[in-house]
Amino acid sequence: MAIRHISTIFCDYLIRADNGRLSFIGTFRSIESPTLPITKAPMGVCIEFMADVGDHFKVSLEGNGINLVLGEGIFSPPHQPTVGQWIASIAAVIGVQFETVGVCEAILRSGDEI
Repeated sequence: MAIRHISTIFCDYLIRADNGRLSFIGTFRSIESPTLPITKAPMGVCIEFMADVGDHFKVSLEGNGINLVLGEGIFSPPHQPTVGQWIASIAAVIGVQFETVGVCEAILRSGDEI
């Protein structure tokens, strides 16, 4: 199975509890500002995806002059799964400065596939 995107969440604050559970405060889909540049810090990003154990992956925020890698590696579960597929989340709190009007996207790659 090819790597598969499940969901992306952008938020004002992202909190990870000691047990690993994530809380999202102030979720949004777009940013509007009367002037540019605008700095969005902090900004939480969480990308959830499914892949086969052993798949290479890279998650980044790209577009509009931004190229920020959020995580990359080899897909492996925290324990031995009973099936070959697993769901994972890459979550990060970042600061981004948007210089111009445009689109910035969360990108999930596996090898050369987007």
